[in-house]
Amino acid sequence: MALKSGKKKALYISMSVIFGIYAATLIFPFLFIILNSFKTNGEFIESIYAFPVKLFQQRSPFKNFAGAFADGGLVAMFANTAILTAAGTAVGTFFPVAVAYVLSKYKFKLNAGNDRVKRNVL
Repeated sequence: MALKSGKKKALYISMSVIFGIYAATLIFPFLFIILNSFKTNGEFIESIYAFPVKLFQQRSPFKNFAGAFADGGLVAMFANTAILTAAGTAVGTFFPVAVAYVLSKYKFKLNAGNDRVKRNVL
């Protein structure tokens, strides 16, 4: 991108800074959640904002994830989400297909020989 004037360069720099700050505000919560997922219950209660001190000491860092799958019912929740997503997708696809079929197959006042209306509606 060739910048020709000082105003364009200043605009480019200011927009880059604004979008960089915006990107950081989007990424920070994900990093915060990931770091907190490695904490023990005691570390989490002691300080929610602190780095997990005992990350690689005395236990596996993925013990919380194993507990979520085993004790928290995470597999059942994932299956429920998959079923609801598949059903919603099927229903959300069926009705527009049915409407498109009716609009293309049957003749009525709006589509009787007027291709411009068909192009604008469909």
